[in-house]
Amino acid sequence: NIQGHGSSAQFDDDANAFLLNRFFTVDIYGSRNLGPNLEFYVAGENVANKQVQVTRTAALLGLGMPRSVRAGVIVRIGAGR
Repeated sequence: NIQGHGSSAQFDDDANAFLLNRFFTVDIYGSRNLGPNLEFYVAGENVANKQVQVTRTAALLGLGMPRSVRAGVIVRIGAGR
């Protein structure tokens, strides 16, 4: 699975004083069944490590998460799936 998130330039306040830059990020997710009740997955968010402005004030600029990657195993227990 590959998905993108984006936004055009927007303001962080109702007076239109603090402009946030536009952005586009890409996330990926892949998984593989290892048996009827076992699945391995790997996922990455903001894989290009783009700097995303999420808040802005006169004194501070808040940035979103940098690139993050996670992996794991899903174990299904019980009859209900």
